Amino acid sequence: MIPARYRPRHEPGCACVVCWTNAFHLDMTRRNEARADRCRELIANPQAAMPQQSSMFTVFDEVTQ
Repeated sequence: MIPARYRPRHEPGCACVVCWTNAFHLDMTRRNEARADRCRELIANPQAAMPQQSSMFTVFDEVTQ
């Protein structure tokens, strides 16, 4: 949930410092929340995040055949 914060009453598309800062803060907050969600998923299921590892010898066998 995004906490309530200052919402400027400017025209849509305004590029003043107040509007830009507000939009930047909102964007960074959303990115941090998405990162936290991904971290929670990884902690809950670390096996799903690990790539399937293959043996070097298996790769050589596939190449030689």
